Amino acid sequence: MRIDVDLALINPKPYATPLRPSQSVSSSEPVVVMHLSGALVQGSGVYFFLEQLQWLIARGIRKFVIDLLDAEDIDARGVRGLAAAYNSVRDARGRIKYVLDSAKQFSSISQSHLDRVFDIYPDETSALAGF
Repeated sequence: MRIDVDLALINPKPYATPLRPSQSVSSSEPVVVMHLSGALVQGSGVYFFLEQLQWLIARGIRKFVIDLLDAEDIDARGVRGLAAAYNSVRDARGRIKYVLDSAKQFSSISQSHLDRVFDIYPDETSALAGF
């Protein structure tokens, strides 16, 4: 089962949509697809993203796709947030995949050499197929 979550990282208060099950994925475990929109930058957006991820991990979710296609900007703090998300999921014995499209987004991640660690895909379909 696939579960979608939309996270709007807008100031001053980020918000999330309720969890909503959607199309089936060839997996017995649920896969959460988190669609991030707005800027993943220093401030409440990064903390909100990590808080939502921790909430899902605490409820037994172990497979994540983080869709950053609508993320307008990712600064150094946002990249550290993505690394923290990776570590949290890995520590819970889960798997996390990132969906990036723009050269700007990829550049901010590759500068920290995390492109060698993260599973990065150009679209959601290929990320889901990786499970």
